[in-house]
Amino acid sequence: MDFAALPDKTLEKVHPSLLLDFSMGNKRSSRPEKSRSEMRESIRSHGVLQNLITRPHPTEKGYLELLGGYGRRDLALELELSEVPVLVKQVDDREAYIIHLQENTIRSDLSIVDEGRAAQEFNSLYGGDRQSVSDALNWPLKKVNERLELMKCTDKVLDALSREKITVGHAMAIAPFSHQGQDKLIDVVLAQGWSAKELKLQIGAKQTPLSIAKFDKGECNSCPHNTFHQMGLLDDVSTEAKCAKITCFREKTAEWLAGIRKQAEERFGKVLYLSESAQKDRSTVNADVVGEQQYKDGCTPCEKRIVVMSDVTGKEGELTENQCIDKVCFAKCQQSLSKAESAAMASANVQEVAKTDPAKAKSMAKSQAKSSAQKSESGTIGNMAQEHHKALLRQASASHFAKNNLLKSAFMLAALVDSTGYSGKEKSLTGGFGSVVQYAYKNLDMQTMQEEMLAAISHGMTEKDNLSGSDATNLMIELLKSEPEHAKSVAVKAWEPNEANLKIFTTQQIIEVAKDANVPATMNAKEEGSFTKATKGKKADLIKTLVELDHDYSEFAPSWYLTHVTQ
Repeated sequence: MDFAALPDKTLEKVHPSLLLDFSMGNKRSSRPEKSRSEMRESIRSHGVLQNLITRPHPTEKGYLELLGGYGRRDLALELELSEVPVLVKQVDDREAYIIHLQENTIRSDLSIVDEGRAAQEFNSLYGGDRQSVSDALNWPLKKVNERLELMKCTDKVLDALSREKITVGHAMAIAPFSHQGQDKLIDVVLAQGWSAKELKLQIGAKQTPLSIAKFDKGECNSCPHNTFHQMGLLDDVSTEAKCAKITCFREKTAEWLAGIRKQAEERFGKVLYLSESAQKDRSTVNADVVGEQQYKDGCTPCEKRIVVMSDVTGKEGELTENQCIDKVCFAKCQQSLSKAESAAMASANVQEVAKTDPAKAKSMAKSQAKSSAQKSESGTIGNMAQEHHKALLRQASASHFAKNNLLKSAFMLAALVDSTGYSGKEKSLTGGFGSVVQYAYKNLDMQTMQEEMLAAISHGMTEKDNLSGSDATNLMIELLKSEPEHAKSVAVKAWEPNEANLKIFTTQQIIEVAKDANVPATMNAKEEGSFTKATKGKKADLIKTLVELDHDYSEFAPSWYLTHVTQ
């Protein structure tokens, strides 16, 4: 059957073997045994009653991708059913991914561990916006925070929780320890049979060496919980200073880590803690996996390219850079590079090498594709930078059109149309304020506009509507784009390398802007290595260096900024 030809939301019955796993998904790792047994008996007696959610498989014709209903599909195969009911949706990759997450996480029989993994998946999807996670899962924000905290636990602790050997209280108490410490502690808990309350009492009595503290220990010197003050009073007291108040130690560590995270966000952009984003929910992105042009122009400025910071005890602050949290976009970029590699592999020079050295030929094809593959996806730069660019372009466009009487008349006509509900003699003055301005400016001469203004006033005498306005910023940019012979030069002239235009970027993005403007050559000509040295310092210092540099920026503006008027 050609499932791709079916109308959206078609109901069908198919053999369960035709339902293949969703390529970008992760089905639930476990289901409570009681729930699974009940479902097995129900399916054995009545078959599968609830529709499985699917879409046509994008590469395997005659098959479906399973978006929701893995448990029912697996039991149908186990019980050798001949058919199961499916709902076939005609959706793109992004819609399919969202459906898959929702179908496999928003359900009543999720285990506590699966809830934690669901929180991680949605937290990655929404770039760390926990309120959006709360809304998507229909959970209280407190529950989202608790489930993410739970994911600091090692697999050994989570396994004990899944098998109901310990409670959530045990796991939450164990979570703040190092991974090695967690695995040792869970063995003790299971061996001793401690309740969660007994475990917390044991932890409360624990002393932590101050030597491992990452935070400033200045306040600890005079703290009564510092065992340094007890040294020498008893023969069996250790000579190593320790903190006897573990809650205070952890609070100071968390405060220090939050400060380090803030610094990292200034340099890199979005930073998520390791407990907030599982490795399976993100991918390492670089030129080798998506191509040089895609990485530079699409991935580097993208807000979905994040940094993950470890919040594991003993490894706090360690960074993992270049993590893409947009699985759909990443997959498309990889597919684009793969096509480029196939094309390079088929080229005459590579085929000639392949006759004698296939491995070398494959390496040549990969290298050629990496440098020649075109950008396939446009990254989404941060909202602050987007809005700043638009505001700057709005002012540039306004200055350019300041003495344009035809445009002024178009605005006046649009205002009259907006206030009177007049639609024009040819019914062409519709679509809102912005649409009327653009239409009038591009299609009407001054005399025709004046005639339409009088007609609008006459119309307003007998009929009046309240019409929604248009975004003035976007309007001015669109007007500037309507004059492609001027758009780029006007935009370039408006952009200057000042603090306001540079501080909206992360440090890495500023470095890319500087490289595109050929700043390294100017700086290194004065002092070899000075540009690299400047990039190692603070963001504010780098901005100051670029602003004060004697460099010709007159013909330059960032490509991310110019995109608004050139595409």
